[in-house]
Amino acid sequence: MNEVELLFAEDAPAPSYEVVDLGELVPGGPVSATATAINKRGNVVGWYYDTARSENRAVLWDLDFVGHEVAVELDTPCAGICLRRHAYALDVNDHDEVVGYRQTQGGQGPRAAHWRLRSARPLPGQQADSTSYAINNEGDVAGYEFQWLSTSPGSSYAYRLHWEAARNGALLDPAITSSNGNDVNDLGDVVGRFFDPSAQANRPFFYRAHNPNGQAGETLSLEQGYASGYATAVNNARLIAGVQTTAGGVNHATVWRHNGFIWLPARLDASASGVALGVNDLGHLVGHRDGTTAVLWRDGSAYDLNQHIPAADQAEWQLREARDINDRGEIVGIRTP
Repeated sequence: MNEVELLFAEDAPAPSYEVVDLGELVPGGPVSATATAINKRGNVVGWYYDTARSENRAVLWDLDFVGHEVAVELDTPCAGICLRRHAYALDVNDHDEVVGYRQTQGGQGPRAAHWRLRSARPLPGQQADSTSYAINNEGDVAGYEFQWLSTSPGSSYAYRLHWEAARNGALLDPAITSSNGNDVNDLGDVVGRFFDPSAQANRPFFYRAHNPNGQAGETLSLEQGYASGYATAVNNARLIAGVQTTAGGVNHATVWRHNGFIWLPARLDASASGVALGVNDLGHLVGHRDGTTAVLWRDGSAYDLNQHIPAADQAEWQLREARDINDRGEIVGIRTP
């Protein structure tokens, strides 16, 4: 699989895109690659597989002064006698600060990785292993800690790392023994999922950065007929993207809005299974159906992105998954030949 960037044509009556294959910009060309996030300048992060080093390499595709994408590796290669190290970039803010994780091939667990940050973001440090999933424009980071190969593998703790030293490295709710933070908006709100032991199921949560009632988190409602769910992304208007899952294991892409009392879920595709993975500040969402078709949800309509790229690209590629969308309407994701 290779990662792609879709550039939106604003004046089209319906979504219309040109496609940029970012994989071709890596010297020698990767065998496979994944794009995970895009910022407002159009810079993209993700990783590719380096066949020469047998490593997954974290990379930032940066716009140069003439508008071309240039691949910049975020880690230096493993040199001499050392364990091969994989690195994965998962999110980038508008200052090109990047988060993700690293992992060796020696059986050790992942370690959260923070590249280009203006100042350190120390982890809570209560568990040995960690992953940072998201970073906002204030430099706040969201992710989770856990114990790799633990005797209680379900134990994980969502965290939010704040730029203020006194509030840095805090678990969102230490009393919850299975949770993770998937995204953080510029207000410092975090969304993700936690395991509800009473229901024996994952539930989506919203953690308000400045909560007047002092509660650590708010559980997002599920529609009737759904047994579990999780939140994947949140924008600055507190619109939340994610998924609801039936007892039979069928996923439906979902958006949550707050009505002043509770979080109201709404399925984005009533009949199609899928997951919503990204949302911009205009309320446009992206994700996939069944992991095979990249989708844009905009203004009450769902668009199969494969039908909104040039015919030559439609014949050559299958856009499988849309991971993120910025406020210019540019989308990143993965495709297969």
